[in-house]
Amino acid sequence: MVRNEDFFVLRWGEPEFIRRHIRTNTQPYVGGYFIGSECYIPAKEYAHKDGAFRDWTWAFEKQWLFYRLWGRLLYDPETPDAVFAADMNKRFGFDGGDKLLKGWSAASKMPLALASFFAASWDFTLYSEGFLAPVVTGGLDDKASPFISVDEMIDHKTLDPKMYSIKDYVDLLISQRFADETRITPMDLADMLEQNARVAQQTIDDLKDVRARNRAALQNDLEDIRAWGYLNLYFADKLRAAVAVAVYRRNNAEQQRDKAVEMLTACLAHWDGVIAATKDRYRPVPLMHLDNKPFHWSLYREEVKRDLEALQVGDTKPTEPAAEPEEKPTEPAEPPTATAP
Repeated sequence: MVRNEDFFVLRWGEPEFIRRHIRTNTQPYVGGYFIGSECYIPAKEYAHKDGAFRDWTWAFEKQWLFYRLWGRLLYDPETPDAVFAADMNKRFGFDGGDKLLKGWSAASKMPLALASFFAASWDFTLYSEGFLAPVVTGGLDDKASPFISVDEMIDHKTLDPKMYSIKDYVDLLISQRFADETRITPMDLADMLEQNARVAQQTIDDLKDVRARNRAALQNDLEDIRAWGYLNLYFADKLRAAVAVAVYRRNNAEQQRDKAVEMLTACLAHWDGVIAATKDRYRPVPLMHLDNKPFHWSLYREEVKRDLEALQVGDTKPTEPAAEPEEKPTEPAEPPTATAP
């Protein structure tokens, strides 16, 4: 059962991940896959606002690439990307399918990266497209909101053992030890995410003025790629900020605090980019992870600011728990010798 509880709003498609997933799970006792979510039913489309830019009825029609990829690759995991690019050319009546698939695939790596880095367990412990961990997942729970804060990122373990957690990586930096070259550091991951965003943006630039049979449908797909691109950038700079915050708290290096402020300021701009790419098309929708409270990226802008504001006013929170106090002696200590003022 392949259960998607990480994105319900933005369109997603990453064929190579699906190929790897199928190759990893092709054992004799596996008879097939069920694909879908436990609580979200892709029937009625209730996330998109009505308007001229909407030309579909059902949610599964909106997520056409998701179902196309899983369906074709489960039939034949060796189906090449050229088949899906040709599908796009036919759908939109243009020859930009290879560019569109490349950008879409790069942008769609963001929820996979977050789920690999930020260890979760059952369904409601992570909602990647919202950068939410609604249920405590083994790290610090700041009790403020389900939004993943800098503190929660610093304190948290990774799911993928090839990835260094921020805490373990900062331990290496402080002790001046080299990272294992076979593993991925938070800074490596940040660079990968930034590269994903660059590829996504290049796709948007290449196709923004292209002639297409259904320009409105193509523009919707591109705007979702834009939103994913900003989420890649947000995650990248938040990783960099979290490393800087953790180092600052360990050695009081003011330049690291300044670096963290710079990165979190960029994070706010990236989040505003996500909001801009979604606010005119998507309405706040009830989310099961949040007990059916509404979700939209604009509703979490204050949480994004809170990370930044905490550093701007001064941050001295230690990353390590304070040492336990020594046991008090059973007999009162001798009073100190008086000294002249």
